[in-house]
Amino acid sequence: MRTMTPNHSVQGKTKADITRQSVEVSQQIVYTFNMTAKKSHKTVSARTDRLKAAADYGIDIGALIENIKRSPTERIRRHNIALNTIEELRKAKQL
Repeated sequence: MRTMTPNHSVQGKTKADITRQSVEVSQQIVYTFNMTAKKSHKTVSARTDRLKAAADYGIDIGALIENIKRSPTERIRRHNIALNTIEELRKAKQL
């Protein structure tokens, strides 16, 4: 499974590729969140370390947690809105 990094380029990818990639990343986040919540204190400490490392890297943990609370359908709907906006901005830039 591939993951997107903050500098990951979307240039040359189809809308379906980007959507699929976003869904995969969301699934990874939900899986990690659910699995670590079920484990012992030691795992919770490891999870805290990973969350701190992600925050230090520049990832907005609060936004991720809020997004996890949304249904998969709502996350995909919001993703598609953002993707369509980016495509419109790219087209406008070319004019």
